[in-house]
Amino acid sequence: MGLPHRGAKPEPSETPLSRGYEDNQETDILANGVHNFTLDSEAREIYLTEGKRVLAYDMDDGGFKLGWGGRGMPLSEISDQPTPSYDWKGSAPPDQDAFAPALHCIMLSKDGLVYVCERGMNRIQIFTRQGEHASDFLVAPNTLSRGPICGGSGHATLPMCDSTYSLAFSHDEQQKYVLIADGTNHRVWIYDRLTGEYVGQFGSPGRNAGQLY
Repeated sequence: MGLPHRGAKPEPSETPLSRGYEDNQETDILANGVHNFTLDSEAREIYLTEGKRVLAYDMDDGGFKLGWGGRGMPLSEISDQPTPSYDWKGSAPPDQDAFAPALHCIMLSKDGLVYVCERGMNRIQIFTRQGEHASDFLVAPNTLSRGPICGGSGHATLPMCDSTYSLAFSHDEQQKYVLIADGTNHRVWIYDRLTGEYVGQFGSPGRNAGQLY
């Protein structure tokens, strides 16, 4: 048994998979590749994000262990259809249980909670290692998070979108705070890790990048 893999390149006679193809029930071949991963060395498990889900595998033999979608949704209930955009008028995206890609980071805290950066919702979702939804909170929620006017790094005309690019935990023993990198608003946001309460921020575009607010 081996770790899940991307799958063979289609033969010239075969029809290639469409852009954004999803099969959220498949756990051996990950057609879109692994977006991000983290290791639980003590439990010998690897957690990764792909599409609209989190998957966990045995680090030693590659065996699939469990997987879930947004707010703990079973894999069998995750839609394979693209996440729709929304009519942005300067407000937060409409709430939904399902993950809205891209899932741009996954991190494990010392107390065994799984943190997922959900850029398509400007949201951090938190789970137990068994896939049970613990809580979630929004970060700079009024930032446009997805849709046809979103570009990407280096795009000539369209702006960056969404706010939850990556995260890190504070270095105190309890990891009281979570620091979230936001590449659209050029900030690092600080939240209480367990309550999801806003604490502060630092950074700005251009000069004075370390300025506190």
